[in-house]
Amino acid sequence: MGIFPFFSFGYDFNTCLNIFREEKFIKASSCFHKIKDKHLAPYKRYYLNLISQIYDNEEKNITKKTAIKNYYLLSKTARAFYKKNYKLAENYLKKIDYKALDEESFIFYLYLKANILNDNSLKEILATRYIYNRAYGYKTFLEIYQNLSQKQLWQAVKTLISKRMYLRAEGILPLIKSSDKKRYYLLYIYVKTKRYKEAKQLLKTINPKTKWYLSALYILTYYSKDWNEKRELFHKLLKTNNKEYIGKVATFLAKKAFHLKKLSEFNFYKLYMPKSETKVWYEFLHKYFFISKKQAFKYLSKNSKFIPDKNKLNYWLYLSSREKKYLNFVKNSPVFDFYKILARGENNFKPKNLFTNNLKEDYILVKKLKLLGLYDKAYKEAKYLYKKEKDIKQIYTVMPEVVIKELKEEYRFIKPFGDLDPLVYATMKQESLFYYKAISISNAVGLMQFIPSTAYWISKVRKDKNFDIVKMFNPKVSIDYGKWYLNYLLKRFNGNVFYAISAYNGGEHNIIRTIKRFDTKNIAEFIETHPFDETRNYLKKVYTNYVIYQTLEER
Repeated sequence: MGIFPFFSFGYDFNTCLNIFREEKFIKASSCFHKIKDKHLAPYKRYYLNLISQIYDNEEKNITKKTAIKNYYLLSKTARAFYKKNYKLAENYLKKIDYKALDEESFIFYLYLKANILNDNSLKEILATRYIYNRAYGYKTFLEIYQNLSQKQLWQAVKTLISKRMYLRAEGILPLIKSSDKKRYYLLYIYVKTKRYKEAKQLLKTINPKTKWYLSALYILTYYSKDWNEKRELFHKLLKTNNKEYIGKVATFLAKKAFHLKKLSEFNFYKLYMPKSETKVWYEFLHKYFFISKKQAFKYLSKNSKFIPDKNKLNYWLYLSSREKKYLNFVKNSPVFDFYKILARGENNFKPKNLFTNNLKEDYILVKKLKLLGLYDKAYKEAKYLYKKEKDIKQIYTVMPEVVIKELKEEYRFIKPFGDLDPLVYATMKQESLFYYKAISISNAVGLMQFIPSTAYWISKVRKDKNFDIVKMFNPKVSIDYGKWYLNYLLKRFNGNVFYAISAYNGGEHNIIRTIKRFDTKNIAEFIETHPFDETRNYLKKVYTNYVIYQTLEER
């Protein structure tokens, strides 16, 4: 079965859609009128009404309480608003259930409501909480910023920074009164936009006795590329006598030094690390790789209480001592994870499902929309149904990805896009948790979470004409690119699935550097020597997913 299988009932509807997209509206209207499927009636009426708008014909109401009805009402509200028929716009607005709308449409709804009702409180929300939205949030900010309080201006700045819109945040800072807090935020923006010289100059203007000075030292030390400069900044931090910040900075510097094999730097910074899980773990790894496994074993045994992950603890006690009893502890552990898979060499985790055979009428619409390839509309209908009825079993049966965050882990091994390679599903689950509109803090998008540079590189190699990053919000395109990239990485690393998974997250060059830097003998050693925390955790989770999906495929 393909990703989006088509059945006979869908062929006619898709024919009508294609005619509509070709802008042959009279022919499309005739086609839609012939659709007899009762479940698709709201969408038949939706498209007929769109055609009616074009020709100013009489429109008929979408009577069924579906998500598409609310999107249609939103379009009617907007049409009346832009024609300056505010009374009619308000009448349509009152009929909208905003719970049916996705985030982008909800922001538009707020914008219309704020302007139709002339509601200043809604305008303030748009200008602060939704300022990252260029069309309606930032537009509203420009209209009312002179009336915003200092607190609201700060909220706007923080919202933009959280969305990595640093230059736009910098543009607002002049509206805020001078303070150490303001200088710190400007320094932070300078660092994030790689203007280090300006950031270091700005540090001199921040009062050393404030928390903003500590935060500024932290961010400068973290992002500095020069180890001599890092030490210079760290000595400034030592002069503050703030143990919390000294410990935090020493911890990330010691970790970074270990992964770069800068052992003198590691030995210096570890002196200032607080006794914790991280310090114990990196002391152990240092002894394991650079002194002796015997010393490493003794140290970890003595400090085992600091390591809460007992499977990880026992597996590494086994690696450093080769005593089988520790391996058996992992094999017999009630906790199923990456280390148990390594210890057992097999999977004994049994995923569950919540499927029901008694599908209600409203949920059949979702199923049919998805089968038609109208994934975006199916998702909106499913999400709206769940908000209204909270029937997890019904949603799980037709579109489990909508409710996956509500489920325990054993119910999360779903296959919402048909038969795909286990590695594709394993990666998708970790990358986006099956949300097709996912956008990460690093601007990776879609089901398979591609950053724009990687997506455009793949499109160039594949010679895909007219590629645009927004296409990654189409599940079919995102999955296709994900499959291609995983296959590329597997070939790049001679079929080594661990290296391919790590490279998908942290980049292939970091894998090559790690392999060259550390002479690792097994996958556990490789993971712990990779320089990024995120990639280390990512590899463990994706490989665990992979093994479980392989088992599902075998069934």
